[in-house]
Amino acid sequence: MSYTPLFVELIVIGIGTAIWLLLFAGALFRHKFEAKPLLDNKLFLALLSATVYVLGIVTDRQARDLFMPTIEAQAKHSVYTSEKIQQVKAHAPHLTEQNLSMELEKFIRANSEALAAKIDYNRSRLRICRSWILHFFLIGIGFLVWNVRVRVIDLKKTIVILAVDVVFVLLTLQTTIRLAEDHQKDLFESFNIILEAAKHKVPNGG
Repeated sequence: MSYTPLFVELIVIGIGTAIWLLLFAGALFRHKFEAKPLLDNKLFLALLSATVYVLGIVTDRQARDLFMPTIEAQAKHSVYTSEKIQQVKAHAPHLTEQNLSMELEKFIRANSEALAAKIDYNRSRLRICRSWILHFFLIGIGFLVWNVRVRVIDLKKTIVILAVDVVFVLLTLQTTIRLAEDHQKDLFESFNIILEAAKHKVPNGG
């Protein structure tokens, strides 16, 4: 993946972190936000961009540690049947189930830039979604705590906002599960595409 898409990805992740941190900070100090004066300050925007980027890195790492042994482990288990594992090991005997995905990705990167780019695109969506599961959850809690402290929004509107937030959490969770499975399927399919291409490649001088 090139640096620009990765930077944008981490910014998108970091924005979510910044939102719920601001909500919790606002609740702590009972602050009613007025964004316009801050958004007109170029120095503040530069500092905010840098902060959001760093928050994106931190959140991405924490989300990875949280969901790798859960959602993504389950995706591997559902995609890699014993038959598929044996198929991969027939061409790469050193692989184990624990490092299968990582080694498949290395193999694909070494043999096809186009397939590697496709994997990067799919994985980027997965990383953003798994981080936003946490974001929507914490934004909902942060909003509730903040509104209880500052009392800006009435009860009915608060319930509607929280209900929408719960829907977003569930939809993002479901999407993350599907993207995790799609990522594993894509690795296996790309591996097979490269093997098939190698079989039909005409030897030099042939």
